[in-house]
Amino acid sequence: MTTPKARLNQLYSASDGQPRYFTLSGRPPGCPTPKLQSGSTFYCKVELPNGTVVVSEPCRRKKDAEQDAARKALHEIGTPFESVAAAFSTMKSSEEVWIELKLRIETAFSNECVLNYKPLMEHFRAAIVRRGKSHAPVPATVLASLDTKIISMCKALDNISDGNPARALELVYKAAKGSSVLACDANMWISRVEPFPAHVKSGLLEQTTEASVASEKIHFDAVYIPFALDRTVSAIRINIDPSDYYMDVLARQLGIDDGARVLISRSITKAPSGTRLFWRLAERDDKSSGVNMRASTLTSHSVYGNAILAAVGSTWKSEGRLCYDDVSLGCYYRLALGKSPSGSYKLSRGALLTAELPPTFTSKSRWRGSTPRSLLNEFCHQSHLLAPTFCSYPVKGDSNDSCAGYEDHGCTADTSDQTDQAENNGNVNAAQGPFLCKLRMLVCGAPREFESERSYRNRNDAIQSACLQALLYFDTSLAHLMSSSNQSSGSLSLEYTVSLLKYVEAAEARMESAVFSPPLSRQRIDFALELFQRSQALSLIDFGCGSGSFLEAIVEQPNSLQHIVGVDISLRSLTRASKSLQGKLAKLRGALESVTLYEGSIVEPDHRLHNFDVATCLEVVEHMDPEPLSRFGKSILGIMQPKVLLVSTPNIEYNPILHGIVTRKEKSEGLEETLDAKKAEGDETVRLRNDDHRFEWTRAEFSDWASDLACTYGYSVEFSGVGGTPGQEPGFASQMAIFTRTGTGMGVRDSEQPKTGEYSTLWRWSSKLGAGPGDKNLVVFFPAVNSDSFSSAGPVSD
Repeated sequence: MTTPKARLNQLYSASDGQPRYFTLSGRPPGCPTPKLQSGSTFYCKVELPNGTVVVSEPCRRKKDAEQDAARKALHEIGTPFESVAAAFSTMKSSEEVWIELKLRIETAFSNECVLNYKPLMEHFRAAIVRRGKSHAPVPATVLASLDTKIISMCKALDNISDGNPARALELVYKAAKGSSVLACDANMWISRVEPFPAHVKSGLLEQTTEASVASEKIHFDAVYIPFALDRTVSAIRINIDPSDYYMDVLARQLGIDDGARVLISRSITKAPSGTRLFWRLAERDDKSSGVNMRASTLTSHSVYGNAILAAVGSTWKSEGRLCYDDVSLGCYYRLALGKSPSGSYKLSRGALLTAELPPTFTSKSRWRGSTPRSLLNEFCHQSHLLAPTFCSYPVKGDSNDSCAGYEDHGCTADTSDQTDQAENNGNVNAAQGPFLCKLRMLVCGAPREFESERSYRNRNDAIQSACLQALLYFDTSLAHLMSSSNQSSGSLSLEYTVSLLKYVEAAEARMESAVFSPPLSRQRIDFALELFQRSQALSLIDFGCGSGSFLEAIVEQPNSLQHIVGVDISLRSLTRASKSLQGKLAKLRGALESVTLYEGSIVEPDHRLHNFDVATCLEVVEHMDPEPLSRFGKSILGIMQPKVLLVSTPNIEYNPILHGIVTRKEKSEGLEETLDAKKAEGDETVRLRNDDHRFEWTRAEFSDWASDLACTYGYSVEFSGVGGTPGQEPGFASQMAIFTRTGTGMGVRDSEQPKTGEYSTLWRWSSKLGAGPGDKNLVVFFPAVNSDSFSSAGPVSD
C-alpha cells in the first residue's frame, strides 16, 4: 500500500531534485517537552527541491517520523495524502465502489501498471511465455489476493471478503465481467481484449529469475497439509521449469490442472518472507473436500481441502522477479504453536518443552518472556478479534463508580511502559494504589469480562494480570476444542537430549569467592554476629533480608536474640525465606521467641518497628535509586530509631582487584594509580560488581553520607569493614558503618513525619504457637516504643 513517503518521492521522480530526509533524535525546536517523558523520540526534517522545509512531530520510531514529515510535505504542496482505507470510508454507496473496482481491474491491465506494479509482473510475464499470447491472461485469484487496492475495495463491498478469499474472488470476477477486460466463463482467467504492445512484452520478459536465465529448474521446500486429520503433515519438494508458471505447478500438487482455481491467502507473519497458503477452490457440489482444520488455524479463516504452505511469488522487494524460499516442517509447527496463548509464551521463552504459561502474575520484573498484554495483543491480531478495553481503578473507594466507563487502550499500542515511567517519576496527579483491573472483550459476539487476580500496587501490573486471565481462558478453550476434534487415542514417543550449554555463577559472588576465603558474604555475617554478642541485643530487624540467608545464619548460631524481624519488598524472596527458616526453627532449642517476615519498603516506615536493639542493612543501599535513598535516613534513623544500625556496601576502590584488572601484589597502588593505568588503555571507568547495582561508593563518599545521617538524627558512627587489611589501600572490600544512638537523638518532629503505615505480614513463627501465615488475630511481641530495655515490652496485636 502506498505510503506518504512513497507518494512524495513519486511526485518528484521526473524532476531533477529529490526530497531529502534528515532524521534526528530528540524533539524539534520549539516543541515543549511533556512532564512525563519515557523513552527516546525522533523527528524528521524534509527539504523539498523548491526550498520548502517541513518538520515532523516527535515520534517513537524513525520510520514514523519520516512518514509524518512526508505527509506534512504533501499537504504543503497542495496534494494531501489519503490512504486507501480512508478513501473508501467516505464512499456512500456500493455502486460507487463497484465503479472504482471495475476501473481498478482495467487499470491493472494497462501498460503503465503492468510494468510498475511489481507483485503482478511475474504473473503477466508467465502468461506471455506460457501461453504465447499477447493478451496475457492471469488468474482472477491473483488480483483478489495480491492487489492491495482491489482487496480494500472488496472489503468495502463485503466485509466477509477480508477473511474469505473465495468471496473476494467472486467479487473480482463479477466486476471483471462488467468491465472492458475479458473474463473467461470456462475458467477464472482475466485478460486484455487488445494485445500488449511490443515494448511492454519486452519489458516483462526482461524480468525473470536468475535460475531461469541459466535454464535451470527452481527448487524449494514446501509443506503439504492434508485436510484429513488421519494423514500427517509432510514436507514436499517443488520443482519449477523456467517455462512453467508456479501457480500451475502448485495446482498439480493439489490434484488439479488449472492454476486459476488455486486460492491464495494473505502473507503469513513469523515465517520466511512471502509465505502464503495455497489451496484449491472448492466446487459447490464437491463433498470430497472438508474443512482443513490445521490450515485454517494458520489463516484464521476456513480453508477447504488439501493445502500447501510455500514461500514463492513476486514482491516489491524482488522488483517483479520470482523469489522463493524454503519452508520447513519445523517452521509450520512453530506457526501452529504460536496460534495459542501458551504456544506463543513457549516461543517467547525459547523453551518449547519446559515452559508453561504461568497461572498468576506477580510483577513485570519477575515475569519471563513476552508480557501477558503483548501475548493478548498478538492473539487478538491473529484471531481477528476486536481490541479489548481496560478499566483500572484504585481499590479504595467504590469500584462500581470507578469502573463506570471503560478506557479504550487499544490492542496495538501498549502503553504499559509509559504507565510504569509515570508512576516511577511520582506523578502527583496519578491515582494511588493498590489497583484492580477489568478487561472486556467480544467473544463469539457476546461481551465477556476478565478481572485481575488480586489488587496490585502498580496499575500496569493489574492490567497485566487481567490480560493473563483472558489468555488462560482462551488457552483452555482452544485446548478443549483441539482435544474434542482429535479422534486419535494413540500415544506419542518423543526422544530428546539435554545439553548444558553454560553455567554462570553470579558475577559478584564469583569474584568475591575467588579472592576471599571465607567469602565476603560469610565474613559480613560473622561481623554482625560479633556485634550482637557485644551489645547483648534482644531484638533485631534485618532490612532487605532477601531470601533469608542472614536470618538463617542467625538462628543457627547461639546468641542472645529473642525477637527477629525480616523486611523485604520482594514477595518471592520472602516466600523462599519462610520455607528455609521453618525447617531450621523446627529444630531450634534456645532463647529465640519469635520470627516475623514483613513485605514492605524500608523507606516507608512502620511505627511498630520503633526502638529495636539492633538493625542491619547489608548490601542493600547500592540497589536503591536516588529518590528512595534520600528517604533512607529519615525512615530508619529518624522514625524507627534502632539503638544500633549496621550498614554495609561495596567499596568501589576494591573493584579493580575483584575484576582481575590488577593483581594482589599491585593492590597497594590504590584506585588513583589503577585509574591512570586504565585511562592509558582507553578505559576511564571502573565496572560495578553487579549489573543490578545503581551505584557503588568510594570510602570518602560512604563516609560523607553516613556522617551526614549521624549528625542529622543524633547518632554516632564508626567505620569498619571486611575483606582486606585495616590501614592498607584500597581499604576493605565491603565497607561498614555502625550507627549508635547517642541518647540525645533528634529524630523527626511530629510535624515532619510522613504518614506511616503497616507492613503486610507474610509469615511468622512463635516458640509457643509454631509457624503460620500472617494472621490478624495472632499476637506477636515487639519492643515497647518508650522502653530502653526489651524486658518491659508488651504484647502488640498485629
